[in-house]
Amino acid sequence: MHTASSIGSQIAVIGAGISGIACARVLSEAGLSVHVFDKGRRPGGRVSSRTVEKDAHDFSFDYGAQYFTVRHPLFRSVTAKLADKGMVSRWPVAGEDAWVGTPRMAKLIEGLADGIDIAWGAEVTALSSSKSGWSVRIGDSDVRNFDQVVLAMPAEQTALLAGAGDPEMARRAAGSRTEPCWTVMLGFAEPLPIHEGIVKGPGISSATRNSGKPKRQGGEAWVVHADPDWSRQYLEHEPADIEQRLSERFASLIGVTLQPIFTRAHRWRYALSSSRSEGCYWNEEIGLGACGDWLLAPRIESAWISGHTLGKRIVGAGLDL
Repeated sequence: MHTASSIGSQIAVIGAGISGIACARVLSEAGLSVHVFDKGRRPGGRVSSRTVEKDAHDFSFDYGAQYFTVRHPLFRSVTAKLADKGMVSRWPVAGEDAWVGTPRMAKLIEGLADGIDIAWGAEVTALSSSKSGWSVRIGDSDVRNFDQVVLAMPAEQTALLAGAGDPEMARRAAGSRTEPCWTVMLGFAEPLPIHEGIVKGPGISSATRNSGKPKRQGGEAWVVHADPDWSRQYLEHEPADIEQRLSERFASLIGVTLQPIFTRAHRWRYALSSSRSEGCYWNEEIGLGACGDWLLAPRIESAWISGHTLGKRIVGAGLDL
């Protein structure tokens, strides 16, 4: 058995999204030595943001999740602390319990990750177990040893890494389907002649006026998310083709001829998880766990709850959810 509750235990958390950071926070505050690895270059994941300058206009895009809900008391408390720091704000346009990161969605993950040891640009390519713990391979040859490992990533990637180490985890993850999403970012020299902040229609799960969110600066910026069916149909198409097709669909939806000065497509191969009831997964015998929205529900808040719950389970503090 790999005992995780002793001070000095070395724990690797693979994935620095919402769930991984929430888990790492609990483990770190319990006095454990936690190392987070993420293949990305900066905080974000599915709450990624980017700023673009084009033709003397600055555009700010949240090209992943457009907002997050705050319903659970514990997550409400965490959100309130970030609000006091000016890192998140309410956004009533999306609902009474809707919030956004300020001045960009990525501020949410930046706030949650403050003080956590994270190695960016570190892609974990293999995982193997032994009697003494786990070997984590980063890239082609960098191998590091840990007592326990947490997989905080989409179900499909979890299934691949869990592999023979935990067939039951791999089976559950493989049985959870994550829907793709094609996204197009559009920047305009002038505001579009519509009042809505969010519009939806055939093939489009949401088109959101990012420049209308709280504490945003810059030009007229829209993010268009295709729905899962549309995204699956065109999943392997080239970004240029997606930019044209999805822009035309958006134009048809709002009845406006579009003349963007900036257009960029982004494919989220793993965007919208399915729903399950486990909340998290922890195999105490081998010291391997998993967390993420795929174990609960496809929401940012659910990802946080999953990671927080797993952290509590690992340190043996019980569940306060």
